Amino acid sequence: RLMMIGCEDGVTYGPETNTAAMFLDLICGALEREAERADAAVDRDRDRDRDEEGSAAIEVSVSIYRAKAGDYPSSRAEWDSYDGVLLPGSLSEAYGDDEWIAKLKDVVRTELHGTGRTTMGVCFGHQVYAHALGETEATEKDEGE
Repeated sequence: RLMMIGCEDGVTYGPETNTAAMFLDLICGALEREAERADAAVDRDRDRDRDEEGSAAIEVSVSIYRAKAGDYPSSRAEWDSYDGVLLPGSLSEAYGDDEWIAKLKDVVRTELHGTGRTTMGVCFGHQVYAHALGETEATEKDEGE
């Protein structure tokens, strides 16, 4: 279960539902290809949970929150209910001083980076993540993390 913090509802990065669908297509396609490779390498008689087509059942969903509207999970439990966070593009500038961008940077510092949440930022998303942390806090992950 993933969450996406949408940062743009206009073209070319929106509406957020289209962006979430694009991420789902990408992620599910990769998972399907990986499952096919794994199935080819595993004895087919092994007792595993299977769907009707015989491949391992994997379910992926994306819940959309809207940064420009100040829409974020309202509790720690709600944040913790997600396996990862998608932070996509925007027509806005990551170094901008709009109120919603300042709030998003605070969310990056406290709820994403501050808690070690698995996050994928794309375009504006990775730029705002970097701007939120500044040069002194961003570090390379140790190998294996």
